[in-house]
Amino acid sequence: YGDSLLEDDDFEPLREALISAWVDAGASAFDLVRAQLGKSEDDLPYDTDRPAVKRMFDKLGDRVKGIEATTRDRLQTMIERGVNDGLSMGDLAKLIEADESGAFNAARAMMVARTETGTAYNLLSLAGYKEGGVEKVEIFDGDGCGWDEHDDTDLADGSIRTLEDAEDHPLAHPNCVRGWTPYLEGLGAPGDE
Repeated sequence: YGDSLLEDDDFEPLREALISAWVDAGASAFDLVRAQLGKSEDDLPYDTDRPAVKRMFDKLGDRVKGIEATTRDRLQTMIERGVNDGLSMGDLAKLIEADESGAFNAARAMMVARTETGTAYNLLSLAGYKEGGVEKVEIFDGDGCGWDEHDDTDLADGSIRTLEDAEDHPLAHPNCVRGWTPYLEGLGAPGDE
């Protein structure tokens, strides 16, 4: 995953924070997916080396706009590497803010932390759904939030989407609250009466 992009020790705390957040988000997403699908950890393991999971990790960091490509590459590399110990959202935001690029004030750092963690959780849950045989998801999102962007007239909340469509739109905008649950043809979402 491009280790040569981060040879400078100054980036280590930021790299570890983002990696930890994404790895933890993936583990939590897979726990939920297993519970939703009635699968065991043996049936549906969370492993960052699995092709479906790797493919989602390749998308990490792409949503951060208005920064130099090298800074974005650092964020993506940090996310992809993975570490075992997690940080709070606030600690993650502080480390992003401390990046030497100067691209992140406190508010923007928190927005990046929230947005990237939400993207990770959504993308990695899709990897679990795909491996679990799910083809569609039911979307939960803010009232009036659009599918492609917040003001899109194609509303997200309550819609049924393919995994591919959901992968293309893990969030509509920074700080988006989008989430999903598996939709099984003929059965609807888990818990539907």
